Amino acid sequence: MQIAGIIVLFCVGVYAGFAASHALRRRIELTESLLSLVRHIQNRIQFFRQELPSIYREYSDEDLTEFLAQVGRNPLEASKILSVDQEVRDVIVEFFTRVGRGTVEESHAAAEYCALMLEKHIATMRQTYPQKRKVYCSLGISAGLMAVILLI
Repeated sequence: MQIAGIIVLFCVGVYAGFAASHALRRRIELTESLLSLVRHIQNRIQFFRQELPSIYREYSDEDLTEFLAQVGRNPLEASKILSVDQEVRDVIVEFFTRVGRGTVEESHAAAEYCALMLEKHIATMRQTYPQKRKVYCSLGISAGLMAVILLI
């Protein structure tokens, strides 16, 4: 019975490490989805002169459905739904408060700036991801081992 408890504790620690690593990967994927959305909005405004509500309705991404439903009313509140870094959240809020409020050229410039900032952030995240993933996994294994040692 004690061995089963030890194994469970070790597995819980390992799982926590892998879950943290997966959450980090999800952040990268969500930021990439936001970049895709910004590029889509930029193209629809520039080439088709579409209104924002119709752009939001036609865009389909499961990760951003709830965000798109709320962003037209309050970009700041909608951004709190997203599991992204604060820097990305700030860029997205600034973009959605500026886009569609001025001329087509101003909206295009806002989208270009937002896309540039997101691309930089994604590049940084991709560069640091392997190191952080290893740290999180190692931490989870260490926590599991520590729990096992404390119980013995």
